[in-house]
Amino acid sequence: MFKSISWQMYLYAVSIVTCIYYLTVILLFFRGEVSVFTKKLLRRGTKHQFQSSTTSSSHTQVLQQKLEEVKELLAVFGKGGDRTELLAVIRSFLAGYDREYIADHKDALILLIATQASNLCGFKLSDPEIENCFPDIDQ
Repeated sequence: MFKSISWQMYLYAVSIVTCIYYLTVILLFFRGEVSVFTKKLLRRGTKHQFQSSTTSSSHTQVLQQKLEEVKELLAVFGKGGDRTELLAVIRSFLAGYDREYIADHKDALILLIATQASNLCGFKLSDPEIENCFPDIDQ
């Protein structure tokens, strides 16, 4: 009978029985500590997921809001103004922009301002001209 049982099968059975034994002991004698520990783990995991999704969605909403504001600004400016006046208006608009988001939104805003200025105002603004309108991020 013992010849049909290999060492591998024996160790496998012993490890399963040992795991079941220690799991039973932990659940019987340390039930309170286990529940507190699992609640902390669950709370930490859901809080982290909620914070990252909230930050991401608010970040996207801020970008969409600013893009709409730029479109409205250029539409109001229209074809009647000149280049320097438009750049001054863009500069004053971007001065109120939250510096926290400038690095992430800068490329999107530059692209939007360049395309919308040519469509709505009738002249092309170069990327360096638009970049000069952004406030310094270091300040």
